Amino acid sequence: MTSSDPGAPPPNPPIPDVLNTADLLSRVRSGDEGARDELFRRYRVPLERFLHGRLPPAARGVLDTQDATQEVCIKVFRSLERFDHRGIGSFWAYLRQAAMNWVRDLAKTPGKLRRAGSLPEETHAQPAGSGRSPLAEVLTGEDLAAFEAAVGKLDEKPRLALLMRLELDLDYKVIAADCGYPSPDAARMAVTRSLERVAAEMSRDGEREEP
Repeated sequence: MTSSDPGAPPPNPPIPDVLNTADLLSRVRSGDEGARDELFRRYRVPLERFLHGRLPPAARGVLDTQDATQEVCIKVFRSLERFDHRGIGSFWAYLRQAAMNWVRDLAKTPGKLRRAGSLPEETHAQPAGSGRSPLAEVLTGEDLAAFEAAVGKLDEKPRLALLMRLELDLDYKVIAADCGYPSPDAARMAVTRSLERVAAEMSRDGEREEP
C-alpha cells in the first residue's frame, strides 16, 4: 500500500512512551484496568505499525489494523501471568510474537476472521495512529517473512536491541540499559552489527531462491 492510496495510514506519528512498562505490567496483573488501558495506549502505535501489511489478503475490507491490535492485546492481557518480564525489549518481543501467531491463525481459520470482523464499535474509539514503520516502507510480503527468519537467527540480546531500535524507535541509552550493554555506543554497535547480519542472511536466502 503506497502513500497515495486513500486507504493508507497517515504519515508516521511519534512512538508513544513505552518506559515504565514493568510498573504497568505489575498493576495490570493486580487488576488495575487503568494500567491496562495505559499499557495498551503506549504500545498501540508500534503494534499497529507492525501489523500493517501483515494481515492476510482475506482480511482486507473485513477488519483493519486497529481491530487486529485490539484482538492481539486482549489475547496478551489474558495471558500476562505466564509472561516473564525482563525489560521493554522482552515485552515487545512477546507482543509481536503474539501478533504473528494471531495473524497466522487468522489466515488458517475463516471462522476467526468472521468473528474478528464483528468486533464491537468501541474498538475504534482510538484514532488511527499507525503510519507504516520505516522497516515496512522497504519490506513487504515475502521480504517481511525473510526478515523475520533472519532476525530469528540472532541471539536474544542483539535481537531485542535491534527490534527496540527499528520498531520502537528507542534511543541507544534506553536500549543499553534494557539489554545490559555497558554504554549507548555499545548498544549502537550491537544494533549495527545485527542489522548487517540480517541483511546478509536475507541476501543469502534470496540467492538460494533464484532459479
